[in-house]
Amino acid sequence: VNAGEITIAPYDPARLSPNAYDWRLGDTIRICDSDLDAAAPTAYTELDIPATGLVLKPGVLYLGVTLERTSSDTYAQLLNGDRTIGA
Repeated sequence: VNAGEITIAPYDPARLSPNAYDWRLGDTIRICDSDLDAAAPTAYTELDIPATGLVLKPGVLYLGVTLERTSSDTYAQLLNGDRTIGA
């Protein structure tokens, strides 16, 4: 980030650890309406996450949308969620 090779917005240095950044879940979630196919866009339904939370069902593919946006012209990026900290 400091070298300008990775952009994270909004960026909070307190969320940075030696090998990771603590992403936050945004206020929407996408529910895939069909199987994933790398050759074609996947249809999805986007829902606002209510303040009371959302019950996820087994066998359904959900894609969380992060609060932060990231980009880089230098590095390939991977976002990996950690189910152990979900609340």
